[in-house]
Amino acid sequence: MTLENAIPHPRQGDAPAGSLPIELSALRTARGETALRFIVFTCRDPSTDFRRPLVDALRRRGHEVHYIWLKRRPLVSGPAAGDLAVPMSLASCLRYLRRVTTARERANIYFTTTNLCFPILILALKAICRPGVWCCDMHDDLLYSLRGVARLRARMNRALLLPAFDLIVHAAPMLKELFPASHHLGNASSIGSLKRNAPRFDKVLILASIDERMDFAFLDAVAAHCTDVDFEVHGQVSRNVEGAMQALCQARPNVHYHGAYLMADLVPIFARHAVMLAPLPRR
Repeated sequence: MTLENAIPHPRQGDAPAGSLPIELSALRTARGETALRFIVFTCRDPSTDFRRPLVDALRRRGHEVHYIWLKRRPLVSGPAAGDLAVPMSLASCLRYLRRVTTARERANIYFTTTNLCFPILILALKAICRPGVWCCDMHDDLLYSLRGVARLRARMNRALLLPAFDLIVHAAPMLKELFPASHHLGNASSIGSLKRNAPRFDKVLILASIDERMDFAFLDAVAAHCTDVDFEVHGQVSRNVEGAMQALCQARPNVHYHGAYLMADLVPIFARHAVMLAPLPRR
């Protein structure tokens, strides 16, 4: 399902909050699709943002995309793929948004993939920016393995944010149970099938965010059982599991940690491996 197909079209006579300034069906790209203007807010470095391929794909299909890394000084790029990223003050970024979203030749779609980092800022942006459809990227439940006060704060931020959005998309199908009104938008990649002249089965790739979800006991047992196989681990290690990752590498010489990866690294990494392992518990 594409994001465009997931956008709810108001019925005649309806006037929901955040309604579009123009009729979507009147606008078309060169491919005959509805021409849209996407404002993508992210909390991740563009070099590691898993939603970056979505941004690139939308641009290739003729949509106007402004990609904004929200932080103390937002980094703004777009609308074209080759436009340089420009750091701005928050005030300058707000003026930029008002200017680019005012033009009426395209409808505004605000796609927020900022987890729960900036709840007040996102609500303020929604109040300040021109009308459009606001979409929340619930690629996870966004609570992860938080505990105590941190988990309570995250739940409160999520409860504060979600009612403000016109549309919610989820990645994992199981999230449909938590968010029944959401639509599926998977983590699709632009990477196609890779041909390997001589695939090696003595090297197993583990590519993931290394955090509390990683089953270190399982990986340790597998590495102990398969001593003739090298387990190549790529991914950002969460601070609270650094010790577990270091201990595993020290205990099992066939487990090798290569550090965090960039999106540009994925093809070479995949090309070197024919087998992948996801050591995640079923819960």
